[in-house]
Amino acid sequence: MSSYRILLVEDDVEISEMLKNYLAKENYDVICAFDGQEACRKFDSTPIHLVLLDLMIPKISGMDVMQHIRKTAMSQLSFFQTRIVGMKMR
Repeated sequence: MSSYRILLVEDDVEISEMLKNYLAKENYDVICAFDGQEACRKFDSTPIHLVLLDLMIPKISGMDVMQHIRKTAMSQLSFFQTRIVGMKMR
């Protein structure tokens, strides 16, 4: 059985490493991004099951990354059964 893939978006390297190590011990495949551009690029190029997203990140804000993910995931609904929870913009 393959593990779930998590995109972890956090610009603080120490926090990112701590979370990555913890999740890896629980058998999750963790991909790290340290800014908004990198997060969008990795989300677009790799199948991701869950995104853990810091909102205050460099280059592209976390809110803009969230909008990109939501738009991208919604356009893939015809191919995948995707459920987006907690991503409503106000």
